[in-house]
Amino acid sequence: MGHKPTAAQAVIELLATQQAALLSGDLEALGEMAPQLEHAFNRLAHERAQAGDLERIKESATRNARMLLAAQSGVAAAL
Repeated sequence: MGHKPTAAQAVIELLATQQAALLSGDLEALGEMAPQLEHAFNRLAHERAQAGDLERIKESATRNARMLLAAQSGVAAAL
């Protein structure tokens, strides 16, 4: 029987997938994962998470936010 990842693990994995999609310019994947991230963060709000996992989430989310802003700026500059 499979083991369901914790909410923190799910968020960490989704943020890594989001980073890969940002790096490859896969806008379709980014759009598809938005509901998954929302669900994982909602789960995280109701589960206890280890401090190390929360720090990894913070670092990954910050990195991805910077990448999203840079991508947005690039698109705006191209228009």
